Amino acid sequence: MPNPVIIAVAITGSVPRRKDNPALPVTVAEQIESTHAAHEAGATLVHVHVRNDDETPSSDPARFAAFQEGIRRHCPDIIVQFSTGGRGRALEQRGAMLHLRPDMASLATGSVNFPSIVYENPPGFVRGLATTMRDLGIKPEIEVFDLAMLTNTAALVAEGLILPPPHVQFVFGVKNALPAREDILDFELALMRELIPGATWTAAGIGRDQFTVARWALARGGHVRTGLEDNIRLDRHTLAPSNAALVRRTAELAAGPAAPSRTPPPRAASSACRPCRRGTPPEAPVAFHPRGTAASPGGQRRGLASAPGRRLHPAFAEERRRIFAPAAHPPRPCLAQRRTRCPGAGDLRQVPRHRPDRGQPLAAAAPFRSLHRRHPVGQPAAALADGI
Repeated sequence: MPNPVIIAVAITGSVPRRKDNPALPVTVAEQIESTHAAHEAGATLVHVHVRNDDETPSSDPARFAAFQEGIRRHCPDIIVQFSTGGRGRALEQRGAMLHLRPDMASLATGSVNFPSIVYENPPGFVRGLATTMRDLGIKPEIEVFDLAMLTNTAALVAEGLILPPPHVQFVFGVKNALPAREDILDFELALMRELIPGATWTAAGIGRDQFTVARWALARGGHVRTGLEDNIRLDRHTLAPSNAALVRRTAELAAGPAAPSRTPPPRAASSACRPCRRGTPPEAPVAFHPRGTAASPGGQRRGLASAPGRRLHPAFAEERRRIFAPAAHPPRPCLAQRRTRCPGAGDLRQVPRHRPDRGQPLAAAAPFRSLHRRHPVGQPAAALADGI
């Protein structure tokens, strides 16, 4: 059976502006619409920055909350990842939205030079973010812009601040940081497997390197990232018309001859997301395997008990289990006392917790909620060690 790949879409970022590409989603409503279309095109994870009305980067928890609420309503199966990145945001504000408990959040484990600034991540700040994510049950995505960030991650895992298995993203093509070179990817993968065995991984290329890095990752069993945050063009002469267009191009790479073992699994014929605008159908129908009953834990978790049941393809379910595998060390109490981590339950989705807004405790749910079955492009997230 082919291994599925996770296609992450970074919809907005903190650098591009509408003057660079008019398709850039800036308002929360535009971001929800863009994410919905990208999900229909094959994205299974959304990486989120929010913006102020003047397009400058924002840390406003209300904007993050509005995005999460909207995307859970329209695309309940997508993995939501908040950015704690530092461009244009004060250090003390970068984790201000974590109390919202997204599925994942980015975590850079060291400082690095960017084109015109120093991307500051002091050791104490990194430890504080890692501790908050651990206590709230948020899966960190380790952002690796430099070699030291990989060794720092190994130290945080050994200390128990990051629960194993970690998920690592290698970022290539940022000026003054890692250049987009295939031999550097091979070196860092070898070091990752030596220092943090079992880690899953993905790779992201910036600008013109985006699709090149995606090919390298797919060939090595890794996962991939695309989106207007990293790249505003389809090619040298063509602006990308949407995030969905970049996702479709990436999905074609995953299913193409360069990655023959990463083809989509068979699909049934039902729709994944509800349209964001009434009367506006999705760009393309996305099919799912029947889950059997509508009263599944996943449906109850998002208030979907009345919706038709859906089942992930077995390959995706296994991938999800590998990325959100149980931790190897003793359970840790939740900071907010809202949930208790059970022995052997490293997946926040497997832990019952009370939702005051829902009025009932959640049943133990299947491991992490969503890997899109439309474009299973690569190796599972737990296989992230060999590639998320």
